Amino acid sequence: SELRAATEDVVREIVESVKVCLGNAPPELAHDVIDQGIHLVGGGGLLPGLDQRIAHDIDVEVRLAENPLECVVLGAGHCIEEPAALRVVFQDQ
Repeated sequence: SELRAATEDVVREIVESVKVCLGNAPPELAHDVIDQGIHLVGGGGLLPGLDQRIAHDIDVEVRLAENPLECVVLGAGHCIEEPAALRVVFQDQ
């Protein structure tokens, strides 16, 4: 209960950020998220109950990636190896 109380503000901010992100997403991306759910990656995804909290508050299925810490490292590696392929992600269109 102490851990929950200590992290409540941060978890609330995470949930609000997800709401804002989905609200600002193009319709086709928001539709994909609703259909396929959200996949948590990284160390924050390992916080017990975070997936359930987001799923409850956003009403979208949320799953923890099989190897959440490796996902972040592999994704960063792809950015370094193939920067041209990801340019569209990092630039305004």
